Amino acid sequence: MRPLSDELDAYMDVFAPDLIGQGGRPLPERFTIEGMAKDVIAQMDARDLTRTYLFGYSSGGYLALYLARHFPERFTAISALAVKYVFDARTVAHWTHLANPERIRELNPVNGRMDELVRTHHPQDWVTIVELTGEYFKELGRKTPLSIEDLRAIRHPVMLFASDNDQVVPLDEATALNGTLPNSRLVVFKGQSHPFKVVPVAAVARALTNWIDELQKTNAALS
Repeated sequence: MRPLSDELDAYMDVFAPDLIGQGGRPLPERFTIEGMAKDVIAQMDARDLTRTYLFGYSSGGYLALYLARHFPERFTAISALAVKYVFDARTVAHWTHLANPERIRELNPVNGRMDELVRTHHPQDWVTIVELTGEYFKELGRKTPLSIEDLRAIRHPVMLFASDNDQVVPLDEATALNGTLPNSRLVVFKGQSHPFKVVPVAAVARALTNWIDELQKTNAALS
């Protein structure tokens, strides 16, 4: 996510926390969305961030929506890129396939993903992190944390980013989510949005900063 935070640094103060068990942080026994959410709030508290804008990518976008639903007073608006919120059997099977350590090892000479995981999560064992992530995906399939009613209850302004050729989050899924959220705007770009390195980061940053500026002007006019 650093390319995006670097783009945004010129316009605003950016806090990009590592999630629990990520970036070398101690590993929990298992990953849960409840644990991740509480950890994000704790990190905000540690920095005296009482209320802020929130951005999430992919499953992190789903976490952002979960935070907006359960800690609404802590966020001004929510933005999510390539957010996955449908966790049916096909999706869970695909995501656990992507998180298979053997697959990651085999493809490393081609995409360098294993080397990236080693660097990112040192000194923690990347294999353990990947396995815990796979179990986390399975748990999302067994019990979806956000129902359609929960999504409809999110009243924050939301900006969703999606692409027209995402093998993980089809455009019709992003469009359906945009229609479910009461106060949402969908921005679609051409190409892919998985993995993050193919995302047009500069364009996303421009749209995001323009939207935040628009929200701030509207709030100022209403106050």
